[in-house]
Amino acid sequence: MSSTPLSVLFIMDASGSMSSMGNEPLQGLNNLIKQQKESGDFKFTLVTFNETVKTVIDDMDGKDVPELTSVHYSPGGMTALLDAMGEGINKQKEKKIENVLVVVLTDGLENSSKHFNSSQIKELTTEMKEKHKWAFMYLGANQDSFSVARGLGINVSTDYDYSPAGCNQLFRGISHEISRCVTGESNTETFNPNLDFGTNQEPIVTDPTIQVTPLDFNFSPLSLDPHVISRY
Repeated sequence: MSSTPLSVLFIMDASGSMSSMGNEPLQGLNNLIKQQKESGDFKFTLVTFNETVKTVIDDMDGKDVPELTSVHYSPGGMTALLDAMGEGINKQKEKKIENVLVVVLTDGLENSSKHFNSSQIKELTTEMKEKHKWAFMYLGANQDSFSVARGLGINVSTDYDYSPAGCNQLFRGISHEISRCVTGESNTETFNPNLDFGTNQEPIVTDPTIQVTPLDFNFSPLSLDPHVISRY
């Protein structure tokens, strides 16, 4: 097991359709970060995308990540998913390649990338998994996440309910799984997530060697500290 703290690369859809989720994506992400701070040391990078790609937080020590606001995340525009993945993964490669978990969250399909195609992304994700033992999760709504993830070389995927409540359940579930890596209970080489976020669909995993069983996510919601002031 790696002694290197986990690096989380979170690639998050900020296209216009995400606005229908209200404040849940932003609050969910803040809660996720808060739980990781309570779990241990980690690094955090946040990449958001619409028709453009923005690195909001770049390889920051987890304890220093500020509370995120609408200044950091304000949905609008189209969906350059492939560009976001390509740019985010390549930038992470330059910083650290051991014990990296990439989480991709989107509510729609690619429609505006200019620099990367799906074949290039699949080659890149496969390289990082096979050579450097990275782990990837693809979380999608309004699509066949299994098919999309497979086309991008990602071995773990699931659908989530396209609603504020579904988004909330999703973030609580993945936060629990990430926390297991932060605490050292797991790492990206042994990452075996349980994906059941309260949807009406069975968890979807593209790697048949991974066994998935439902988790109980009935823990109390995390609260945010309203006094945290963003440095961004």
